[in-house]
Amino acid sequence: MLALGLACSATPSSSRAPNALGASSPTPSTTVHPVQAGATGAAARVPGAVRERTVAVIDRTGLQPSRGPTHARAFRMLPTTVWYPSAARPGQRFPLVVFAHGFDARPAMYARLLRAVAAAGFVVAAPLFPISGAGLPGSPREDDVPNQALDLRAVIDTMTATGGASRWPASLVDPTRIAVSGHSDGAETAAASVLIRADQDPRIDAAVLLAGQVPNWGAIQPSAVPTLVVQGDADTINPPALSQQLYQRLRRPKAYLDVVDAGHDGLVLADDARARAVRAAFVDFLNLELRHQADAAAALQREGNRPGVTHLFRSP
Repeated sequence: MLALGLACSATPSSSRAPNALGASSPTPSTTVHPVQAGATGAAARVPGAVRERTVAVIDRTGLQPSRGPTHARAFRMLPTTVWYPSAARPGQRFPLVVFAHGFDARPAMYARLLRAVAAAGFVVAAPLFPISGAGLPGSPREDDVPNQALDLRAVIDTMTATGGASRWPASLVDPTRIAVSGHSDGAETAAASVLIRADQDPRIDAAVLLAGQVPNWGAIQPSAVPTLVVQGDADTINPPALSQQLYQRLRRPKAYLDVVDAGHDGLVLADDARARAVRAAFVDFLNLELRHQADAAAALQREGNRPGVTHLFRSP
């Protein structure tokens, strides 16, 4: 079992001044540089009728602390993996899901989940956080987690920016339908986007929080963003009580998915009946809240109430 996320214990360290809230389309504060796949730069095909591409998001509004041999920077580097449907028609746009990984993890670890979401008709963007992420020089740390909610905002800026060299990926994204999600420390990161006043983004329309907890920084002022909390009841890294406390702090509409006998990592990384039910419920919830599909609520109820697998509680 991978220890993707310790029980979240991030110390408040935010050094960033958030953008003013309330504008329907904040001025992008990021630049995007496509990372070419091979000599031609063609997007790589991956299973599940989706393609994968990486963009290097640079947020010039934030400070990046030092990590190991990497010195502190006056900007934040956020290499972001993007999964998107391979059969998109010309001019077709898809809802955007921005996903935050857990502690000492990286987006590729969640590929099975995120490809499934993209295959269902969404663009998924998952940044690698510079201080808590895996595979970077130096040891990962949790003290930068309070800055990660604004990293999600920077990724949204890039994914919805139009014109010039930034036409892709914005040409694929419907900027009026955006969700945030995350696992473990990443769920705490995404939760800040709907709970912490300074971290909220008015562009976010839904959230899916997997094995998370209430952020321990900033003033809590819950927004009315529809949110699904997902928790394995056998999780010893992020105990169910933490997700239950998170659920209580959220405003309606909200839902809580209890996954029977699921642990912290198997909830999202496995390919058993429990993880498959989580993936299906994830998509059903997005179809309900972002696409307002007529049959999505019934589909969510089915996946959320599978005997011996899941129990769903909703507060519309």
